Amino acid sequence: MGQNPRVRVTVGVSGTGGGFKKFLSESPDLRTDISDASRPIKKSKLQRAAKLGVHYIEIPIGMDGIAIMVHPSNSFCDSLTVAELKETWKPESSIARWSQVRKGFPDLPIKLYGPTSDHGTFDYFPEAICGEDRASRSDYTAYAHH
Repeated sequence: MGQNPRVRVTVGVSGTGGGFKKFLSESPDLRTDISDASRPIKKSKLQRAAKLGVHYIEIPIGMDGIAIMVHPSNSFCDSLTVAELKETWKPESSIARWSQVRKGFPDLPIKLYGPTSDHGTFDYFPEAICGEDRASRSDYTAYAHH
């Protein structure tokens, strides 16, 4: 834009889910021209694209990873199994203390943090860990990571 003052480039901040919503807006004037995503487009969005007449090219350029972290002051947990993550994050989970996650962990409260619902991680993590799309407990502190 600095070199071409008549050209406007707008960069919006959104997660993968939010980006797909903008990419497939009802109004063509509100659609994004380019979207990056942390996962492939879902079947429901493919159907929406077809309905709206939106043609696109998907170009995979890399794979991201998801890291599960504990606070640096946590000296007892250096790993968790997928089964422990599933029990902790499944929708009906009542795990509220570390001692409920694994025998031998101290009886301390566990504070859970995760992405907001418009991020690809929110879409991917529950499916990969809990076995179902968006199947996650909702009583965690949500954060927007960009």
